[in-house]
Amino acid sequence: MKDKRYKVTQEAVNKMRELRAEGWTYQSIADKFDVSYPTAVYWTNKEQRDKQRAKIAKRKKTGKELETSIERDTRKRKEAFRIDERVRLRAAIQSAVDEKRCTRHTVKGIDIDSAKKLLKSGKLNRPNAKIQ
Repeated sequence: MKDKRYKVTQEAVNKMRELRAEGWTYQSIADKFDVSYPTAVYWTNKEQRDKQRAKIAKRKKTGKELETSIERDTRKRKEAFRIDERVRLRAAIQSAVDEKRCTRHTVKGIDIDSAKKLLKSGKLNRPNAKIQ
């Protein structure tokens, strides 16, 4: 099964909205763009998007709960770095790509263009344990 989260571009969202305005059903839009039905609804219906964002905002952690969550995530990240070298390399490349203060020419001995291609290829991605 393919992970369809975070795969929608702004152009696709604009086109989805146009099709919805033309009377297309949510399911037909979802099928055309290879996204889930809820994703089609989210991007084409402002009321649903506002409702979902309000629901997510209620889930935000604060205080001790946030602190505990950060500690847990840091432990998981360190463990992933220790176990899988791909995770460390992916993080180093992404950090170099995101760098705004200077232009990086290499990352861990790999020229930046080759590193970007490697990152984009998906070879450094870990399998998502939540998807079977």
